[in-house]
Amino acid sequence: MYRSVISFLFDSEIKEKLSKMYHKSVSTSTISRHLHKYGYKNVLLQSTHMLTSDEKERRIQWTEKHKNDDFTNTIFTDESSFQLFRNTVRRWTKNSSKELKCSPKNRQKVHIWGGGGAITVKGVLIYHTFRCNLDGPYYASILEDYLIPAARRK
Repeated sequence: MYRSVISFLFDSEIKEKLSKMYHKSVSTSTISRHLHKYGYKNVLLQSTHMLTSDEKERRIQWTEKHKNDDFTNTIFTDESSFQLFRNTVRRWTKNSSKELKCSPKNRQKVHIWGGGGAITVKGVLIYHTFRCNLDGPYYASILEDYLIPAARRK
């Protein structure tokens, strides 16, 4: 039971818990050394999107429904965000490939509309970067100011 708890704790948290439980002081380097000895790795968790099971299922259903569609005259767009001040907190774990951290949506970041561009069968059409929150009116202005003119040029 104790081993499974360790994968979710930081060195400082383990130090505090040991101090409270046994009334002894242990250095974080001693904790790190022993965790490493028992097969744990200190890892920076990989970020993953916070999709619900329903959202995942809807994406699978859409893909199945449209897998044979002709996308010759279709433009796909998306937006991605890049966090300016990443959280680089590390954790101890025995199975680093299964450790993920969920990322909240609203942090200080730079956005790119198009997730690399507005994408067509022929490749990337255009992209646009911005720092404000993406709402309906701003999204409409991106389409009017960037997507439509780029589509007309192609």
